[in-house]
Formats: sequence, C-alpha cells, structure tokens
Amino acid sequence: MQPQGPDYKSYSLDELEDALSQLDRDRFPERYIELQEWIAKRREAQPDSEEAIDDAYYGEALEPVPDENKYWVWFWQGLLVVVLALDMLVLFNQAYIPAAWWGEWVFTQVLVYTIAISGVFYWYVAKDNFFSRNLKRRSRSWQFILVFAPFLIAMFLYPLVMYVIPTAGHEFATYNRYEYTTTYQLKTRRKGCHYRAKLEAAEGLTQSTICISKRDYDSMARSGKIELAGNRSMWGFTVTAYRAVR
Repeated sequence: MQPQGPDYKSYSLDELEDALSQLDRDRFPERYIELQEWIAKRREAQPDSEEAIDDAYYGEALEPVPDENKYWVWFWQGLLVVVLALDMLVLFNQAYIPAAWWGEWVFTQVLVYTIAISGVFYWYVAKDNFFSRNLKRRSRSWQFILVFAPFLIAMFLYPLVMYVIPTAGHEFATYNRYEYTTTYQLKTRRKGCHYRAKLEAAEGLTQSTICISKRDYDSMARSGKIELAGNRSMWGFTVTAYRAVR
C-alpha cells in the first residue's frame, strides 16, 4: 500500500516552492508534477494586493554578517567613505590642474581598474556566501545591480584617478613657483564651486576649472585671457592666485 502524500491544497505558495526544492524528483515523479501544478494555481490565484505586500516586505529576513567577515566589511566600507570624501573634496574645492601627460592616461587607468575590481566583485558574488545570498534576498532586480556595478565603480574611480592621485603626487613632489596665461570662460553651478572659470589646456596642463569669488565673477568679462600663478611639479599645477588680462 502506497503511503498517503502531503495535502498540498493547504500549502501556501512559499511552502509549495520550498517543498518542490527539497523533493526527490526521481523517487516521486507524480508528486513533482502535482507540486508544479499547485504552484501554478497559487501564482494565478494570488491577488495584486498580496503581490504588493510581498514586494513591500521582500528582503526583510537578511542573513547576519559572520564574525570572520566583519573586518572585511568594515574595511571596504571605510575605504568607500575615504574615496567619496576625497572625491567630494576635489570636486567642490578645485584649485589643482593635472599635467597633460597624466590626463592622457586617465581613461586607460579607469578602464583597467574598473575591469579588475568588477572581476573581483563578480567572482565574490558568484560564490555561495552571505553577501550573494543577501543581495538576492534584498532586491528582485539584483541582476540589474550586477550589470550596473561596473558603471558605478567607474563613476567613483574617475575623480579619484583624474584629480586625487595626481594631487597627492604633486604634494609629495618637488615643485617650483610658476606663472602662465591661458583663456577662460566663466561658469556657474548650484553646489560646491558656485562661481568658476573654465580654463583651456595650455603650457602642458589639461583643461580644467578653478573656483573664483563672486566679486571676481561679477567684475570679469564672460570670457577672455587669465594669468595664473602657483606651484608646479611634474604632476600638475596648484593655483594660488589669478587675474584677468584686459
């Protein structure tokens, strides 16, 4: 006499899917087919309101970070905060102009670093660990997150490679007092450097932007020539003074 099977009629959709994942298909082929049919019925009968509730609470039960991984999590979180702080400091307080030779290598460096970091990220996510499991539980669009990850990495890397690294090299290098003249156009923006002058590339330096005061912005022509003075090294030029050439 064959034993009585479970009463799937009283199972919820989650219980049916869990039972299907644990069922031995080879031993119970009829039960496997029955489970699939019940799952299809439950999904068709699930009202929109239940789906909305399910979406609202999706990903609540997250797996805690194991003790042996907490230091790595803190390390990467701290590193991300430092990179963001340096990027914001450079973007909102512009007084440094990188050398042209460095600017020619920025795209290549950002591309190489993005590929390398993305590769490590994908390798880690592909493994069965708390991070990959939580990523899938946290968001139903985790595939989109995986696709978007390299663009996010490149977005953080660009200001770091373009400004922060050469600025640090400039501070530790030997530099001399230097003056040069180039053309400019006045610009404005809402955050950070409100009044700025966009400088054309000249004297072996890249195209860049420097912050100026509101008084200078109001008194200077919208475009023209500008004399810059500051400290120059092989890495670039730090602006300490400027004046419009009339």
